Amino acid sequence: LSALDPLLESLSYFDSLHDLRGRIATLYQILDVNDSKAIHYGEVHDGLRQLPLEPSIELSLEDFDEITHSRRLCDARGRLGPAAFETVMRGQLEIYVQRRLAEAMVLSEKKGLSSLLFFVSKVLAINLEDLAGQFRMQ
Repeated sequence: LSALDPLLESLSYFDSLHDLRGRIATLYQILDVNDSKAIHYGEVHDGLRQLPLEPSIELSLEDFDEITHSRRLCDARGRLGPAAFETVMRGQLEIYVQRRLAEAMVLSEKKGLSSLLFFVSKVLAINLEDLAGQFRMQ
């Protein structure tokens, strides 16, 4: 279980890559309270805790280090810019999907598998759309 699961669940209702990126950008704007285009652990921690999610998110310093790959995705001052934040959130969403898929495999006979499979299909479609966009830009 991840501290970000309530947030990742709410992000999972995207319709397209554009929609997902918009949701992540909106979240970034909410967390970047001083509009500095760089958010540090404290801003992320406090902002996530204030989101109207159940259960509320308590992101520890260890969690932040994990999701930022030991802060390799951060700048020299330990902050995340918008692009790095999107990378973090998309990476966490992928991990969330993988974990949910593993749970579904164990509980494959229970109700809800079809909705999870649709969700996984959406994520795969988004990844394919993203790859296609990258090839178009080359």
